[in-house]
Amino acid sequence: MENVKENRLQYDLWNTVERLGLRQEGLICWLKFNLVVVPRSFTLFVKASTTIKKHREFMGLCNTMCEDGKCMDSLYKSVRKTRDMYMQIVPMLEEIPYRMKGLVLGMYRHSLNEWDDLVEDCLLSSDTEIRSLVNSIAAAA
Repeated sequence: MENVKENRLQYDLWNTVERLGLRQEGLICWLKFNLVVVPRSFTLFVKASTTIKKHREFMGLCNTMCEDGKCMDSLYKSVRKTRDMYMQIVPMLEEIPYRMKGLVLGMYRHSLNEWDDLVEDCLLSSDTEIRSLVNSIAAAA
């Protein structure tokens, strides 16, 4: 079920900038940006924060119940894909010539940082050597 939400989030991310063709100037593009992209960006920011929170909860469950880390490997791949989409969208937003882009760009940069941190955490959790080292340190303490 989480993959469906994440894929929807990825689709919304891509649709926000690329399909609307906001790189030109003009009244139509300005209206599209202010009436479509800005409200959608707030929605995506909330969705991304919720999704990241759920992924972190899943990571906590996986670390206590799972020993091999295969579930973290699949989570890492999907989280990395979402982070890569954010990395593509942020430079596109920097090219938009409107004043409200600062607010939208700030939300996307914050989300990009959160997804980047989650990717690093998933990568560390999916590596079996690191997991065994952390478990041995935790057992010794």
